[in-house]
Amino acid sequence: MTTPGLKSALTGAIAGLGGRRVVVLGDVMLDRYLWGDARRISPEAPVPVVELHDGMVCPGGAANVAANIMALGGRADVIGTVGADEDGRELTQQLASRGIGTDGLLVLGNRPTTSKTRVIAGGQQVLRFDREIPAPVTEAEADALASNAKALIAIADAVVISDYAKGVITQAVTGQVICAARERDLPVITGPKGRELGKYDRSSIIIANRLEAGAISGLEVTDEETAGMVAGQFFERLACPTVIITRGEQGLSVFQRGAEPVHLRALSRQVYDVTGAGDTVVATVALGLAAGASVVKCAALANIAAGVVVGKAGTAVVTAPELRAALRRVPEPEYGRWTELDSSWTGEVRRMARSVRRG
Repeated sequence: MTTPGLKSALTGAIAGLGGRRVVVLGDVMLDRYLWGDARRISPEAPVPVVELHDGMVCPGGAANVAANIMALGGRADVIGTVGADEDGRELTQQLASRGIGTDGLLVLGNRPTTSKTRVIAGGQQVLRFDREIPAPVTEAEADALASNAKALIAIADAVVISDYAKGVITQAVTGQVICAARERDLPVITGPKGRELGKYDRSSIIIANRLEAGAISGLEVTDEETAGMVAGQFFERLACPTVIITRGEQGLSVFQRGAEPVHLRALSRQVYDVTGAGDTVVATVALGLAAGASVVKCAALANIAAGVVVGKAGTAVVTAPELRAALRRVPEPEYGRWTELDSSWTGEVRRMARSVRRG
């Protein structure tokens, strides 16, 4: 494949994202931002007094994955829980206003909607307060979530499991959901949290940032070599053919059983806020796989998308036009590297998914 050919292929891959449907199962949240100025210290305690002048609410956690899918031109349905409270109503409205399917949400009276409120003054976060009860869902709630997911999987092109350790992602839920996805040969893209890896078994791709990967494995991810060591632990413990580890300003690394690793350099021009960047990577990979793109093309697009979103304030999303514009700015030598990598990367996710399912 020539350099112009790869550029055309990646542009075509973005066009192919439109209309693909992804089911997003996980911990949905409401992210709230309060902006202001801190010009003095409180006389009551040695803390800054923030004079608020603006605010914003938006979907967070698994809900932000769904928002990114919609922004890229796909279709998304969320499966998760919200409380019978004002935050739950606000989050549901935020999702619906973006065209995201909310029929899979369970409204629970025994736990609040998970929310994170960030106070930002002078461009710097000075305080964050959370509202949550991170207890695992009950057996009955798990069955209801799985039932909602299976109904939507019947018409989906891919499934995302977005675990923020708030209680939705349990073995009782994922066991049923991954099985249902496997029956349709759908790719399952998982963002893990915590050391309980068994509940992610038979995922098509595990995507973790370096901190999550380090916490799970007990190894600090500092470079390509340590990222490979962590991926090896995932392969030993899970029937999963592909692992992607995002490494912040160092880019991301893609590992597949029996193949040479792929390392892509970070392409961000300016880092303003890394909040939600992992959600953008998961959403882009999931939508790319749903459209039939190769793992490397999906990873390349996700790498570009992450570079766009970290240049925005707050929990942000990347649109298809923004992704195309960012792709045009990628230096030509990078295209050459991706051409070589993609031509040698023969394993496609759907073939791998079938292999794992039979195993």
